[in-house]
Amino acid sequence: MKVTPIHFSALMVRALLAGTKVQTRRIIKPQPQHIEWFEHQRDWCARVAENRYELQPCPYGKAGEALLWVRETIAYQWPEHCDDGLIYSANEGPSVYEYGRPVKKEECDIIYRATDNGETEWMGDDGEPRPPRWTPPIHMPRRASRLTLELTEVRAERLRDISEEDALAEGIAWSERTEGFSYDPADGGPGFHGSDPRESYFKLWDFLNGDGESWKSPWVWCLSFRIHQVNIDTFVKTREAAA
Repeated sequence: MKVTPIHFSALMVRALLAGTKVQTRRIIKPQPQHIEWFEHQRDWCARVAENRYELQPCPYGKAGEALLWVRETIAYQWPEHCDDGLIYSANEGPSVYEYGRPVKKEECDIIYRATDNGETEWMGDDGEPRPPRWTPPIHMPRRASRLTLELTEVRAERLRDISEEDALAEGIAWSERTEGFSYDPADGGPGFHGSDPRESYFKLWDFLNGDGESWKSPWVWCLSFRIHQVNIDTFVKTREAAA
């Protein structure tokens, strides 16, 4: 089973947790080149066969044979028995007991930006409270993962060819508040409103990937998945035990 990390913003993570987002699109790198069509390439992606584009294998794996563990923005919070970033323990020797030692990251509690209520504080060196020191997704350790995605379909397509059904699977939904479609799982954040699901999704894509109708040209991997709200290693061990 192929296991790969995948990054999501806090906005996307909230939709995953709500169960409204069961697809994601990622730009294919390098972009496929137009070629003459050969029969042996039919296995790569049936959706692009008629357009005769060359594709490399999907780096995220194949449907039914791959798991993705979500990397998201986190912060480390000192545990309750920690005093101003130091741990005092008689079991670690007299000098450590007297002066304490800096707490290790693996001893800290994890705070997730997507679900932080804004009340979390971190005590600074001067003893004054500070906002959490957010760590970008790329630096999130595997042990902190809480979302595992089981790939159910992998295909390649032009981003501009997304269907209304797939836009809804990306987390776009009807909003009674705006009487339009939006990406707004909590109905209180940025909405990217549109008159139809595709328009709303294109606005979301431009917000995440740059303005200027960036959705028009790229080929993307379209990944569909089942969401499991569990750590990746816990999920793998449970599956292996049940096999």
